[in-house]
Amino acid sequence: MKKRKTSSPSFEELVPEEELRERMKAHLKSRAPLFGEGSVFSELLQSAVNGMLNGEMGDFLAEERAKEKANKRNGYTSKAVRSVAGVLQIQTPRDRQGDFEPEVLAKRERELTSGMDEQILALYAQGNSVEDVRRLVSKIYGISLSAGKISAITDGCCRRLSSGAADCCTAFIR
Repeated sequence: MKKRKTSSPSFEELVPEEELRERMKAHLKSRAPLFGEGSVFSELLQSAVNGMLNGEMGDFLAEERAKEKANKRNGYTSKAVRSVAGVLQIQTPRDRQGDFEPEVLAKRERELTSGMDEQILALYAQGNSVEDVRRLVSKIYGISLSAGKISAITDGCCRRLSSGAADCCTAFIR
């Protein structure tokens, strides 16, 4: 059986919004730091974290339904989180019963300084599999997540990032 050669997506496919593509190009050409206040890449990280939290909530609610518990989404809690990429505006999803405990960014946690923010972008830029992500998260953060939960988190993130816009870094390199 012959392996099909998969081509890398173009920058336009990764970042469908022209305005965002132009801002990213301008930021890279300016030789300013990739992360920090007002950086396009900080915006991508913020979207990735928010997407992961939404994916985690979706997985949590699916588990609740499987246990025949009546629980639903109940809006979001906003918070500013400090990271090496600057201050991120994070929207943590809430559930009606208050049982959801996010693992990506815990309740009342105000700093994303464990290196996890850089790892999130690196994982997407490298195209790691769900199993690779699970092992890395377990090794670095000591959090044991199921492959299903990782899939739910990455699916939520990918939807928020226009099907992998965080891969823009690799698109620039090619």
